Amino acid sequence: TRLFPPPVPSNVPRPLPDWLEVHREMKTRKKTQVTLQLLWLEYKQDHADGLQYSQFCQLYRDWRGGLDRVLRQDHRAGEKVFVDYTGQTVPVIDRTTGEILQAEIFVGVLGASNFSYAEACWSQQLPEWIGAHVHMYEYFGGVPELTVPDNLKSGVRHACYYDPDINPTYHEMAVHYGTAILPTRPLKPRDKAKAEQGVLLVERWILARLRKQMMSAIGPALSPFSAYLLLTGMETLPLRLEKQCDNTERVASFLREHPKVESVNYPGLPGHPAHEVTRRQFRGRFGSLLSFTLSGKAACFRFINALRLILRSANLGDTRTILLHPASTIYSTLWKHEQEETGVTDDLIRLSLGVEHPEDILADLEQALRAA
Repeated sequence: TRLFPPPVPSNVPRPLPDWLEVHREMKTRKKTQVTLQLLWLEYKQDHADGLQYSQFCQLYRDWRGGLDRVLRQDHRAGEKVFVDYTGQTVPVIDRTTGEILQAEIFVGVLGASNFSYAEACWSQQLPEWIGAHVHMYEYFGGVPELTVPDNLKSGVRHACYYDPDINPTYHEMAVHYGTAILPTRPLKPRDKAKAEQGVLLVERWILARLRKQMMSAIGPALSPFSAYLLLTGMETLPLRLEKQCDNTERVASFLREHPKVESVNYPGLPGHPAHEVTRRQFRGRFGSLLSFTLSGKAACFRFINALRLILRSANLGDTRTILLHPASTIYSTLWKHEQEETGVTDDLIRLSLGVEHPEDILADLEQALRAA
């Protein structure tokens, strides 16, 4: 009996190793050359009546199979914004009919800072979806490189792991704002953990506090500083519009007489089909937007690249003079025949006049036209 002790009955519990420590050792096996057999031998030195090698390996595999594997995501500042709707809605009373409607809550969260935005919308349809994105970008004061939505039908027509089909309107919005749409994988909530956390915070700290209140209006709200800037800008709006219209009329006359300009489209010029109608309806002012054509697309690009004062941007009505080649930018997603149907050609340039001194604008146009 001393040489050959009786086996331990199978119903007697055997001491189990620390599987977490075993797993840590196995993760460093490429550096330390540790094997399961070596770890089992060390275990048996401390527990002579412990598991045998085959059972030790099997139980370790079973324990490792139950691990919840996750991938840590690192977010750079300005890289991603995660967007989603909360599952919870908010009751809103229609002031005219007294009907109680349910408003959806849109949530956007920046990846690096967790800076969040929330807005109540009437539905999850495409107009509200696009509008909520525009309001979110304005609230953030910028547009991240990537916008990461869930596979909502308003954003993604067909979800796919490799090549998701983005809604055309959603894609055009992304092109306009210079961002890329990167939908999450279907049924993979960890791809948008930031959005899930933002939704949880909105539900706990906003919706939960409003559960006993009844609203009659929804929509975004400006921050105090943004509201102050808006009100300050409105005080000088008439002066800026007068200056912009004066500059535009002078620039339109200059372009019409320039030999390198093929045509000018501006209702303030006599002979334009809408000149008289515009003069009557807008009290003799014709706006700050015009377009003109050059000899071709190459001439347009040479002209644009030679500009020094005038900016290249998709804005309209800015206090700065802004220029754009529509066919290669905001209308680039349309087919050629669709561009032509809307009056957009390769030789067309759009110009929105600002409040700079007109001589500076004309000088910049003159030197750029010489380069064209």
